[in-house]
Amino acid sequence: MMAVALVGVLLVALSGHAQLDTIWTRSFSEYSIEISTSLVAMPDGGFVSTGYISDTAYAEWDGIIRKLDRFGTVQWSHVSNMQEENYLIGAALTGDGSVVAVGGYDVSPAPRIMILKFNSAGDTLWARSYGHLEFSVATHIMGTMDGGAIAFAQTVNSTDSHLDGYAIRLDLAGDTLWTRQFTRGRFTRIDIRAVVENGDGGYLLAGDVVDTRAMPILYQPYLINIDQNGDTLWTRIYSAPDTNFHVTAACGDGCGGYVISGTKNYVGAYLLRADHDGYMVSFDTLNHLDLFSSIYRLTSLNDGSVVISAMRDSHVPPFGTSARFIARLDRQARVIWSADYLVENWFNTYGGPMVLASDTGVATYGGYRDTLNSHHGGHYALFEGRELLYVDEAHRPPVPDAYYQVYPNPFNSTTTLRFFTPQGGPVAIDIFDLLGRRVGGLRSTASCPGFHEAFFDAAGLSTGTYWSIISGAGTSYRGKLVLLR
Repeated sequence: MMAVALVGVLLVALSGHAQLDTIWTRSFSEYSIEISTSLVAMPDGGFVSTGYISDTAYAEWDGIIRKLDRFGTVQWSHVSNMQEENYLIGAALTGDGSVVAVGGYDVSPAPRIMILKFNSAGDTLWARSYGHLEFSVATHIMGTMDGGAIAFAQTVNSTDSHLDGYAIRLDLAGDTLWTRQFTRGRFTRIDIRAVVENGDGGYLLAGDVVDTRAMPILYQPYLINIDQNGDTLWTRIYSAPDTNFHVTAACGDGCGGYVISGTKNYVGAYLLRADHDGYMVSFDTLNHLDLFSSIYRLTSLNDGSVVISAMRDSHVPPFGTSARFIARLDRQARVIWSADYLVENWFNTYGGPMVLASDTGVATYGGYRDTLNSHHGGHYALFEGRELLYVDEAHRPPVPDAYYQVYPNPFNSTTTLRFFTPQGGPVAIDIFDLLGRRVGGLRSTASCPGFHEAFFDAAGLSTGTYWSIISGAGTSYRGKLVLLR
């Protein structure tokens, strides 16, 4: 049986390295210590940030959430002020324009998860807590179109004391619709590192799994695809001999598939692309970027490129210092645009990713050290970065009326089909013999607009003439293939 592999080819002009022009910065030092944990871009051009604060030097933490407008001015803020030590680690916008936040608090005998909902004025609409499990640590939250939320956590399995994933779905009023616990089969631990909408009303959970009883101890990327009711549709695991792959971020690829990133053997970063069904499309290491941290965040654009955020040694003066790093990479992991950002006295440990704003550019968050007053505060910055959001029209490839090429043809065993799709979406490639029998092909492959290549391996087929039919994504091609043994 023949085999076909599809590879997208994005044609853009590659750019150099630059510094970002600062639009505004904001620092908050009303507390002795503030740790920022997330920053979410809002449709109005503003942001919602979460974190935790303390007035007593690393003790008695309280969660904090702020709403900033597009100019960085605080519109409202909320501090948990609970009797127990607590924190907030993430926020999201819901379909009714409210904001939901997730975190946790320490209470005997085990930590509990807390979820809160705020209206546009910052008033608390409801608060919920969950703690029936032995140990629960919240990791992510996503708003839903019905005004509710779905929160994710890590929990200890009461049966074997291993670490599982956990999901809670809440409705508009904060009532629980369902909960799900995700076990790991033969693995002793699953860490959910990122959550992505799967385009079918459900979610893709990306993380890593490990069997701590085996030697050597190896972490492997792991995907769980769930429907809107939390039921598992499929799982995928990726592995390589004697190699540790930690997952740190994930996003959709803008074309129906997914992009996963993390660290390989604890140094350097990688990008793994998978199709809509979780099967690997490509794997690229990012050694050329000189990163010394994981990729904190991935954001996909509609041409299949991704924006990554990480830390590295600065490539602009002063050299040798730590810098926030942001770059836009094409589908072959080549740099289209990149920039460093430096700020004096920032705590790299507390540094967060760059975040694409709705229509302005990019923003980042982190912690900073005020050496004069011994404060450790929260810091936010917004930068001009429109060129990160759009492909330069002057460098777009021309869009042909039709493009289909097979080379070589005739061929001995393998050949390449090149074609163009004006739209994104699934593409089907079918190979038929002269009697009309389908002898192979590839179906339901998510692709981005642009030029693509399909590699045709005719192993198992005899000398003769065959027909290839390519359809989908605004494309319809029919071509002759001549196999000569």
